[in-house]
Amino acid sequence: MNNRKHARRAGFRSRAALILLLFCVCAAGALAAYMLIGTGQKRITDRTSSDLTRLAQSRASAIVSWYGGVESTLAALARLDVLKLFIEGVSALDGGAAALFGDAGVRSMPDADDEISGLRRQLPALRELLTGQLSPATEELTLLTPDMTVLVRAGLRADKRNEGHAQESDPAARTAAEAALRDKSIHVSPARISPRGDAVLTIALPIQGYMEDEGSAPAGLLIATLRLERAVALAAAPHGDSAPAACLLLLSPLENAPDKGFALDLLETDSITALPGWRADAGGDMPFAARALHEGERVFCVSAKVPELPLAVGMYVPESGVLQEIRDHRNDVLLWAVILTLGACALTGLLWWRLVGRHAEAASRELENLHQKVTQQHEFIANITEALGDGLVVQNSLGRILYANSSFGRILGRAVPDLMDNPPESALLSAGGEAFDTRWRDVLRDGRPITFTRELSSSAPDLSEQNGSRHFQIASEPFYDENGSVTGVVSLCRDITDMILAQERQRAMLWKTVSALSTSIEVVDPYLRGHSEHTGELALHMASLLNWDETRRATLRIAASLSQLGMLRLPRGLATKTGRLTDKERALLQSHVQYAKEMLEGMDFGLPVAEVITQMHERMDGSGYPAGLKGDSIREEARLLAVANTFCALLRPRSYRQACDREDALRILARESAKYDGRFVETLHAFLSGEEGRSFTAKLCAQPAMRYVIPGED
Repeated sequence: MNNRKHARRAGFRSRAALILLLFCVCAAGALAAYMLIGTGQKRITDRTSSDLTRLAQSRASAIVSWYGGVESTLAALARLDVLKLFIEGVSALDGGAAALFGDAGVRSMPDADDEISGLRRQLPALRELLTGQLSPATEELTLLTPDMTVLVRAGLRADKRNEGHAQESDPAARTAAEAALRDKSIHVSPARISPRGDAVLTIALPIQGYMEDEGSAPAGLLIATLRLERAVALAAAPHGDSAPAACLLLLSPLENAPDKGFALDLLETDSITALPGWRADAGGDMPFAARALHEGERVFCVSAKVPELPLAVGMYVPESGVLQEIRDHRNDVLLWAVILTLGACALTGLLWWRLVGRHAEAASRELENLHQKVTQQHEFIANITEALGDGLVVQNSLGRILYANSSFGRILGRAVPDLMDNPPESALLSAGGEAFDTRWRDVLRDGRPITFTRELSSSAPDLSEQNGSRHFQIASEPFYDENGSVTGVVSLCRDITDMILAQERQRAMLWKTVSALSTSIEVVDPYLRGHSEHTGELALHMASLLNWDETRRATLRIAASLSQLGMLRLPRGLATKTGRLTDKERALLQSHVQYAKEMLEGMDFGLPVAEVITQMHERMDGSGYPAGLKGDSIREEARLLAVANTFCALLRPRSYRQACDREDALRILARESAKYDGRFVETLHAFLSGEEGRSFTAKLCAQPAMRYVIPGED
């Protein structure tokens, strides 16, 4: 039955292992697919961003080249001597441009008329010169004085009537002109919409006087209005059939539509469309992202700043195309993940089937071998337990005996078959085993092993010694099932009667020795007669109030009896000297502790007797001897004996003082509270306040005082 149970558990574990393994394979496949999908999506978006950025930068470079040519042409025009001389001549006139164009409010000197006439004759030639510089990109050229008065204008809006009057331009162009005058360098205005609906920008070029240095204030300005059609064409230059779409991004708000955000020129609509979401950062670049285009269409787009111009080239592809590529990649990954995961699961199942088959065969052989080994071990253990001289018994949780060897049967005087399936009390009550029943129940309840000694009596022949009673040491220990629950107790009963008898004989001899040594002490100092006995008796009473165990009580009794043992080695008259001791005599008297320790070195009490005797003259404040110990460094037994010894000594006379009564002795202990353990002083008070304590005090005080006469003295 146990084999079948083990086989079922093994089968369950193998199936659980297979399920766990398959789960791990599927989880690994899902994790790998998730990572591949994320990696593929990032790769597609990064590739799209890189391609768009590269194209935008390439087309921005083309626009820079175009603008560089236009700027070079205009700069060369601004450096022509004819323009410099004309501007300088106008500046030299009294009244400036107003005098040139015959303003009625300006009067010229007679000798200046020839100079004005000469400048006026240059106007048609200058107009023709500027007109010759017009191109599809350059929509208009205007020659201005520093006060923004029009001198010559050529272009689509050219009108002689505007010449001689202040420049009528948009604020952006005027700002660029003022900046060019201030900085003495070329300035470009933000893009704007011309009256014809075209996107244009203004270039302001300073013109130096003919005789002026480059760093001097400009004598005039050349204002060029550029159409952005060429820039749009360069930005949207074809780059293959499947190339992304392109546009020109204006990096400043439109003057006539400031609430529309930044504008985008779309090639296919050939118009300006405001797209607020298409905003460049501070550097003029627009990061890669998905944005709305127009009519709800969404695209992935990026832009590159055109250096020196408030423009950027935008490249975009439909969002749907990129997302479709991502979906296709995801579907491919999922398909392959499913195929590979199913293949891995099938391979895992096949391997498991092969391994389980082999494992089942091996497990069957192992179980058979295990059964044989268990049978052999059972027989081996049975033979050993039967050969034991100690009794062995196994009980279940109900206390019924499941197994007992023949030695246990001999202890109880019963046959082993009669004990089986019976509670132990039925067999032990007649042998004084009531406590045995209680202790095995303690083992079941607490789940901890215990060892105890019991005296059993029986009419069995083997138990007939010592009036039919023998002492047994019983060691009981719980045993557990596979769930860790206590299911029974196994107990070993060992006959220790001979050991107990030997210990009693040894104890009797020990006490005879202690008694002899105590008597010898009283011969040396008659004032100590009965002192050790009284100290030991008082210490035992105090230990009872403290619930100390038998071992500590025995230590107190022996230590009290031998506490004055060292007095035997002191000079005979030192202990009974009536006068004040010298320092040398006091040191010699205190050496009795060391003498006692040396005399007890060869005696084995099995208890810390020598240590307690050595420390009982130590004090809590460190004022004692021989080592000056203090506090918890002193054993508790020694601290208790210090209180008992002092109290008994105070109630008996000494050669150098009279006896104290009980109240005086207690007051002395209270006065010296720093030297004694307060807990044991309180214990002494508690004992003396009772009837037994009063009887002890009366007995101690009733012993007659002794007068000690030193031989050879009167």
